[in-house]
Amino acid sequence: MHDAAVQRVLMSGLVLLAAGRSCAANPPAFDAWFDRITQGGAAGPTHDGLKVSYRVEQLFVPPEEELDRMREAVKGHPEHPLLIRLAAYQRRRARPTPEYDEFTVWKSGDRWRCSRTTEDGSYVDNVWGDGVAWTLTPKALALAPGNADHRAAQSLKSVSSTMSYCWQLLVNAGVSGALANGVRLRPELDGERWAARGAATRKDGAEIVFTCGGTFDAAAGWGAVSTSTFVVRMLSGAVERAVVQAAEWRYEPTLSLALAHDVRTFTDDAPNQRLRVLDTARFEPAEFEQLVRVPGLTGTDAFRGRVTFVQLNDARTGPARYSEVTPDRKAVPWQSPGESRIKQDADLDRIGWVIGGLSVALLIAIWLNHRRKTPG
Repeated sequence: MHDAAVQRVLMSGLVLLAAGRSCAANPPAFDAWFDRITQGGAAGPTHDGLKVSYRVEQLFVPPEEELDRMREAVKGHPEHPLLIRLAAYQRRRARPTPEYDEFTVWKSGDRWRCSRTTEDGSYVDNVWGDGVAWTLTPKALALAPGNADHRAAQSLKSVSSTMSYCWQLLVNAGVSGALANGVRLRPELDGERWAARGAATRKDGAEIVFTCGGTFDAAAGWGAVSTSTFVVRMLSGAVERAVVQAAEWRYEPTLSLALAHDVRTFTDDAPNQRLRVLDTARFEPAEFEQLVRVPGLTGTDAFRGRVTFVQLNDARTGPARYSEVTPDRKAVPWQSPGESRIKQDADLDRIGWVIGGLSVALLIAIWLNHRRKTPG
């Protein structure tokens, strides 16, 4: 499935569990917990007021024959869109340990901050604040109006979707993926263990079967989702399968529910990703206000400290205006850009908005988007 289809699988729609589900056989405490972890449909329950830091390890590498097809496709095409993906796969294959990025996420209502740090210490921070959206890297600051329809805000929308994707893995191990596809689950508790199964037919005729299960501690009033499996049977007869395994569930009092601290995803039985929670902490409103405030030319950022960006892209009040930040921290507008300066414009735009979306778009992998039969 392609990225757009993958995001629809995970993020589209809000499906209520109440319809078609028999609750009579289950204790009320179990039903209340299951409804709690699926509250909010595709996004799961909110994590407003909770800072969550986690590491995402990228494990998937295509078989050699698929890599060969990708190499052939990019040969002689230095701008081919597959180049970034091919380079990532080849880099992973050569490494003795998994490739990873670390994320710290804050959310309060419609406002949020997602700070991504790479292994080499670089970073891309995406922020949706009050009336302004911005992206900060060591070299660039890009500003746009907080308008979801604005071109510059589109990549931040993909970051928001990725945040929701990772969050629902931690809070319900991918059960939200079933809800977003119209699957109605009927959980049944047997002692300390529970299981649920549901099915649905997509608009394209594909059949979906979803199963999940885990444990429930009646005394504590909360449980865990150990495994969830998503099987899609296409009209062509092709079958695609994704699995989530979630472990190390720990109760989070800020949210009155537990989070999985170690989540592994598999696609067609091949390892795909691993999410590992590093830290959780409650944050205060005043702290959040500082985190979403746009850093000044000479100031500091509440998370990154002293700013170092040397390029500024400001699209808050109209067409983007590009400036160079001098060593004495003054913004000097670009007047008559030549070919090299135009290239810098493109690089700034890519750093400021697109890379923030593309880099984290690799996270949206669980529902089979990496196992494409035809690259691209």
